[in-house]
Amino acid sequence: MGSAWLDHVKKTIRLHPGKPLKEVLKLAKKTYKKTAAAVTGKKVHKKTAKKSHKRRGKKSAKKTRRSRRR
Repeated sequence: MGSAWLDHVKKTIRLHPGKPLKEVLKLAKKTYKKTAAAVTGKKVHKKTAKKSHKRRGKKSAKKTRRSRRR
């Protein structure tokens, strides 16, 4: 069993044999109705406050080859 949309598209293809897929999809779009389970199955995301980034201290300068040799 596929998704409700795919099932509807397959049914529409059978009703309109010989039509290109692009046209069948346009027809299916007009006649498709979402099921109650699909509408209520949406997840609601709660908005949370954005976390602020901590500021880091200054990075120490890389040691040059001369200073490493000493």
